[in-house]
Amino acid sequence: MNLLHYLDFESVGLTALALFHGHRLGVPMLTPSMCTRYLVVLFALSGMSAQAATSVNTTPYHSVRDSPQQSLHFPSNRSAPPPQQWHHQPPSEFQARYRLPNRKVVIGVPKKPLAQSALTPACQDMATMAGYTGTALADYLVSLPDSSCTYGLFTLPSALMPQLYSVPNQIAVAQRMVLEAANYNASNRALVNLTLYLRAGYYLADWGNMPAIDASVLSILRPAIKQLLNGHQLFAANALESSSAAEVTRLISNMMDEAYYLNDMKAVVLRYTNSYSQPSAAQALRETSAAQGFTGVLTVFYYAHFRSNATLLLDSDASYSTTLYNFVIANKSSLIDTETAYQLSDATSESLRFLQYQALHPSSKFKSRRYCPPIA
Repeated sequence: MNLLHYLDFESVGLTALALFHGHRLGVPMLTPSMCTRYLVVLFALSGMSAQAATSVNTTPYHSVRDSPQQSLHFPSNRSAPPPQQWHHQPPSEFQARYRLPNRKVVIGVPKKPLAQSALTPACQDMATMAGYTGTALADYLVSLPDSSCTYGLFTLPSALMPQLYSVPNQIAVAQRMVLEAANYNASNRALVNLTLYLRAGYYLADWGNMPAIDASVLSILRPAIKQLLNGHQLFAANALESSSAAEVTRLISNMMDEAYYLNDMKAVVLRYTNSYSQPSAAQALRETSAAQGFTGVLTVFYYAHFRSNATLLLDSDASYSTTLYNFVIANKSSLIDTETAYQLSDATSESLRFLQYQALHPSSKFKSRRYCPPIA
C-alpha cells in the first residue's frame, strides 16, 4: 500500500501551526505523544525515493511558473504550503496571484507613524507611464507617490509591453535600482517602486506575455541585492513603504535566482536568532517591515527546493536546515505569544522541508524530534 495515497507533506505546515500558535488560531495543540507519532509519519513520508517524489505534482503554490489560468488554490502536491504574509483577512485574488501585501496590515507597534496611501487615478495610468523611456522612466517610477501606483504593471495591456519593457528601459531601471540600493536608508519608496516594475516584468515574461527580461538585468542587480541583504537598512522600519524588504526578497524568486543568495538568506535568519551575544534579536521581527521581509527570506528557501541549481546546494549542506531549526528553538519562548508567532511555524515548515533529502535525514530527524515537547 502506498502511504502517499493517504498522507502528504502538507501535514508539515499543519503540525507547525498546532505546535506553535494553534491556541491563537483555534487549532488544537498537539500533545507530546501525538506530536511524536505525527513526526514518525513525516519521517516515513520523507523516505520515499527521488523517483517517487518527482512523480508527484511539485508545482509550488503561487509559483513564478504558474500560468494566469491556474487555480489560485493550494494544489494537492504533497508539499507544505509556502510562507505567507500575515493578513488580518484573506488576501484578495490580485494580492494572492502576485504576492502583494495588504497595505493596511500593521504588525506589532510601528516604530514610526505609517504613511497613509497616496494612490491617485493619475499615478495608476499605465499609458502615461509608457510615455517615459530610459532614465526618464526610472525617474518617473521613483517619483510615484505610492507603490500601489505600479500594480497595473502586473496586468499590463499587451500593446504597452514593448514600450514599457524595452531592453533599454529594463537596464535603465535596474541601474537606477543599484543607485537607490546603495543609498537606501528606509526613508523613501524609490527602492520598492523600482523593484515592483522589475517583479511585474518577470511575471509577464514568465507567463509568455512578452519576451524574457534581458539577462544583463540579473547581473546588474546581483551586487546591489547582496549589499542590501548584508546591510541592516533593508529590514529597518520604513514608514513610507513597509513592504520594501519583502518586495526585494520576492524579486529574487521572480528572477529564479535563489541559489545565488542562499548564504545571504542564512545570514539574515541568524541575524534574527536569539543567542548569548544577541539575546533579544528576535524582537526586531515584531514590526511590519522586518516581519514581512523575513517572510520573504523564508519564501526564498521555499522556492529554492524547486530550482535544480539550488537543490544541488541544499541536499548536501545541513547548515541551512540547522539555521532554520536554531531560529525556532532559540526564539520559541520569545515569540510564542506574540503577533509574530507565525514566523515560528513558517520556519518550522522550511526546516522540515529538508526531510526530502536522503543525505540530510539523520540530522533532520534528530532536529525534528526536538520540536515536540517532552513526554511526561
